[in-house]
Amino acid sequence: MKISNIIFGILFLGLLFQAKAQTALFNVLASKGAVKYVSAGSTEEKTMIIGKKLFPQDKIVVGENSYLGLAHSGGKTIEIKRPGHYEVSSLSAEVANQNASVSKKYVDFLAGEINNNGQDMSKNKYKYMAVTGSVERDITDITLYAPASQKPVLVLNAPVTFKWDVKEGVKSYKVKLMNIFDEEVYTTETTSNSILIDLSKYNLAKEKNLFLTISAKDNSNVTSKKIHLQALSSKDEEEITKQAIELKSELSEETALNKYVMANFYAEKNLPINAIEQYEAAIALEPEVEDFKVAYGEYLVANEIKPLKK
Repeated sequence: MKISNIIFGILFLGLLFQAKAQTALFNVLASKGAVKYVSAGSTEEKTMIIGKKLFPQDKIVVGENSYLGLAHSGGKTIEIKRPGHYEVSSLSAEVANQNASVSKKYVDFLAGEINNNGQDMSKNKYKYMAVTGSVERDITDITLYAPASQKPVLVLNAPVTFKWDVKEGVKSYKVKLMNIFDEEVYTTETTSNSILIDLSKYNLAKEKNLFLTISAKDNSNVTSKKIHLQALSSKDEEEITKQAIELKSELSEETALNKYVMANFYAEKNLPINAIEQYEAAIALEPEVEDFKVAYGEYLVANEIKPLKK
C-alpha cells in the first residue's frame, strides 16, 4: 500500500511538472529587429512573431537595437531592449510575485485578441501603418480624430488630448469648446495639431454635453466638424475611473507596452478619444516599433476614425 502511494505520488508530481512546462508564461505583444526564440529541446533559433506563446523551458535571443514586448500570464508586462540571451523561466520569476489582479484581465484580453488576429495583422502590416500617418480626407479641411458617425463621443471627465489632421497651408489653429447653447466655455490658439484639455474644468459632468471644433486661426471657413462630447453616467464614470487608477498602479512604469495596454482598456470601454491618446503615447515612446502603429491603424479603421490609405 505504501509503495503504491509513493508511485502515485511520483506520477502525480511528474504530471504536475509536465503541466507546468506546457503552460505558457508569456505572450508576445510587440517585436522589432533581430529577436529570436529557441524552443525547449531544440537548438534552432526562430524569428519571433506577434502572438507567440513562450513556455518555461524556452529561450529568447535579442539582437542589437531590437525590442521585445511581453505580457506575463500573471498580468504584468516586460520590455526587453538590451541585447542578450534570456531564459523565459528567469524572466517570469521577476514578475511572478508582483500583484496584477486588475491588469491580468486586460493583458489576457489583449493577448487573446492578438492571438486571434495576429495573422491578419501581419498580412496587412504596412496598410495599417499608413493609416497612422497624416492623410487628406475629403470631408473637411481639418479632421479631428473621432468616429465619423454623428453619434456623441463618450469621454471621461478628465484631462484628455485631442488630435487632428489638416490639409496643407494651415499653421495656426483656434480651438473652441462650447455648451449645448453654443456658448464658448473655452477657447485658445495653438500651432500644434493636438491639444490637452481638462474637461473637468468645463463642467462636463454637470453639462453632460460639450462640443469641440478646430479652425484655422486666420480663416474660420477652414474648420473641423463639430464633435459632440458626452459624459458617462456617474456610475460608469466612477467605475471606469476606479479601474483605470488600479490598472495604472499595477502598470506603473512609463513604457510603450503599458500605454498599449491602457489604450486597449479604453477601447474596450468605448472611449475612443482616451484610447487614441494612449496609442499615441505608446508610439511616441517607441516610434520604431511598427507593431504599435499597426494595432493603432487597425483600431482607427475599425472605428471609422480614419480610412485606409488608397
